[in-house]
Amino acid sequence: MNGLFDAKTAIENRRSVRSFKSDPIEGEAMAELSKFIKTFPFPFQHNTEIKFFKSQPTKELYYTIRAPEDNMAFISDLDPISLGKTGFIGELSVLKATSLGLSTCWIGTFKKSELLSVSPEALVGVDNPGISDPSVMSRATVCCCPVGYFEEKGLRFYDRLVKTVFSLNRKVLSELLEEPSAEPKIPQDIMFALDMGMRSPSAVNMQPWRFSFDDNFESILIGLPGDFKPFKWAYPNIDIGICASHVYCALLSLDYAPKVEVFTKNNGVVFRIFPGKKVMKRVFKRKLLRRPIKEINKGKTVATSSANRLGYNDLRGALRTVIALYPTTNPVKFGVGIALRTATALCTKIDPKNKGVIGVVRTAALVYSKLDTKQRGFNKLLTTAKTLIPVFRP
Repeated sequence: MNGLFDAKTAIENRRSVRSFKSDPIEGEAMAELSKFIKTFPFPFQHNTEIKFFKSQPTKELYYTIRAPEDNMAFISDLDPISLGKTGFIGELSVLKATSLGLSTCWIGTFKKSELLSVSPEALVGVDNPGISDPSVMSRATVCCCPVGYFEEKGLRFYDRLVKTVFSLNRKVLSELLEEPSAEPKIPQDIMFALDMGMRSPSAVNMQPWRFSFDDNFESILIGLPGDFKPFKWAYPNIDIGICASHVYCALLSLDYAPKVEVFTKNNGVVFRIFPGKKVMKRVFKRKLLRRPIKEINKGKTVATSSANRLGYNDLRGALRTVIALYPTTNPVKFGVGIALRTATALCTKIDPKNKGVIGVVRTAALVYSKLDTKQRGFNKLLTTAKTLIPVFRP
């Protein structure tokens, strides 16, 4: 995910852990997590605060689990949009912690008096955060999150049972779509993002999010269903933000540059995520450099024989041959990757001084300057190619 962490692995490995070792987090991991929270370019403005604080390994803070030494407190305004953003930001922090080998658990019910005693700066709000009436507060510590190392020996039978029941109670995608009939039409990348979203944690495993789409799947909307009725948990909008963060991370991992809009509908938060276009810079160069020599030689043989057959023996002919070979070299994988492989083989033969990927760019730029002076540069390859394909395809 943009060099920060492997989103797919982090989402698949994340678990709500209820048994922690008493060991503090190693310095490097804590520093990296703290830096991530301070520097990550979240896709919207927000006023969420994340406070790190120390605790004693007792059950006084979280009632049912022993708190590890290190914890996070999530402080938020209590309007739906702010709560949704806090869920989004908090879950990104959780996923980052997971990528560092740490265990976490969202906890919405905790003792105000205990938090006040161990970390006054981490407590905001005039009533017991988590299950209190939001109408009496404007800002509060809405959740805490222990951060530490998993202790399997301390896992109680009840915890194991809850884990099993919750894992078996996951909803299928058709239950989470506003229009279930849209499922067969969902593009593969969007389907992957939704699958990552469905793995999100939620209060008592309610999975309150529902997915819908704009025309042609140009955006994904994530919000509460119209008939949603909260069960004990006063902040379901946090769960919507958590789910949205998973979808956002999944799209980043697929090289998209998603944009996010946040608004309210029926007193609940809605995240609209626009996947946008994939960021393809330098991807094909790295892949091409890793291609086996045998495959490159095979491409060179095909390109050479085709170039001779078509009678293209100069730089202008190199591009023509590449365009002509798009559908014939590999009709299943039609696209830039095949173009680069073929172009590399042609450059090696036609322009020996410019071998490899750099040579492709140089040769292509030279050819473009002759064929299409308005579309110079490697980034315009497809524009020029699409114009020339009908003319030069054999």
